[in-house]
Amino acid sequence: MHRNKLYSIILVYCTAGYVWLWFDMYGRLSLHSDVVRACLIKRLTGLPCPSCGSTRSVEAILDGKYIEAMLINPIGYVLVAIMLAAPLWILFDLLTKRQTLFDFYGRIERCFKKSAVVVVFTLLIILNWIWNIDKAL
Repeated sequence: MHRNKLYSIILVYCTAGYVWLWFDMYGRLSLHSDVVRACLIKRLTGLPCPSCGSTRSVEAILDGKYIEAMLINPIGYVLVAIMLAAPLWILFDLLTKRQTLFDFYGRIERCFKKSAVVVVFTLLIILNWIWNIDKAL
């Protein structure tokens, strides 16, 4: 994948995340209501997915409720870090005519080709999923 394509994809996803967050925080319908339920897995199975609660976790972080955010879903911290850092990092690369984010992405991609890393990451996601199910998120 080329640098500009990766940066475009990241910016589109970050923008979608900001729109989603704005809609949930300030829109007329809350995404947590019974009228609008965002998670297809939960809607079909009645069980939460590993990322269920991520929006509420991000909102709790933005409200300064850090422990509550961790208890809702720790993935919220990852999302906040990406949504804040990625656009700034892309801007830095564009202004300095470098590709530090692209190079970092390549290192992460190579890291995930190692089976031990994939196993650990997968176990963390599964544990988070079990925790979400246990707390009836």
